Amino acid sequence: MERYNLDYGKIVENVKSLRKLKGMSQMELSERADLSLNTISRFEINQKQINLQTLIKIANALDVDVNYLLGHAPGEVGQQDSLISGLIVGLDKKDKELLISIITAIRTHRI
Repeated sequence: MERYNLDYGKIVENVKSLRKLKGMSQMELSERADLSLNTISRFEINQKQINLQTLIKIANALDVDVNYLLGHAPGEVGQQDSLISGLIVGLDKKDKELLISIITAIRTHRI
């Protein structure tokens, strides 16, 4: 079994879904990543493959670990876990404490 592979379709899907979840336009992502709008647009419709340096710029702009974009989040159990991990990155301490309270309430309610 291969531990890593380079699935551009998955990378595109991860970037696009996380960008939308964060309420970010392609223009905003291009500005934050210091890339052209054309690069982001062509990448998101899978017409352009990007290099590692560009992927790192996108990860930094989205405030997420590169492994998340590659679909190899540490300890990944499934796509939902990976998505949650990507959304948590960059939250401040107060927001993380609130999230812990919400998760605790959900678990308590299910019991």
